[in-house]
Amino acid sequence: MIYLALLFSLWFVMPAVAHDAPLDPYGCHSDKALFGTSAKRECHQGLLAGQVFSSTTAEYIAYIAAQKALLTAQSTTFTIQAAQITDLQTKLAACQAQCPAVSTIGQVALSWLANAEPDMAGYKAYCGTQSHVYALSKDVGPALTWTFMGLQGGRTWYCAVTAYDQAKNESAFSQEVTKVLP
Repeated sequence: MIYLALLFSLWFVMPAVAHDAPLDPYGCHSDKALFGTSAKRECHQGLLAGQVFSSTTAEYIAYIAAQKALLTAQSTTFTIQAAQITDLQTKLAACQAQCPAVSTIGQVALSWLANAEPDMAGYKAYCGTQSHVYALSKDVGPALTWTFMGLQGGRTWYCAVTAYDQAKNESAFSQEVTKVLP
């Protein structure tokens, strides 16, 4: 009875031990039968995962077929992506032919003379694309220069400066200057 229990436990334990063989580069291993010399190839990872083969040769033939199928699928994806790129290039060319030219980015540099009033605290620089309508402003403190950068080209920019005192009272705008950016 002990002999049968030992044989029975070996029969259930040994397949697990035999099943722990290392995997080959394709995710498969040889799983020899416990009693006898017949072997099979079981695949646990990769392209052949979940499949069982009668020999290494059968495994390799199946792997080559799986690789070809994968490459064909990738080739189809590449062809689709290439078609999308060609479509986008066609749309871009049409837009470039119909759309206005993209303007350049420019800058306007301002400088002014110092205000001689004793309580003068600083200056503010202003700029915009309409006369006396200034969308941009910068408190530059006591500096006597300021450069507005990153301005859209193809437009006329109108700029002016104000002075303010220590109580933050601001003067009227200076004479407006203009600059046309290409």
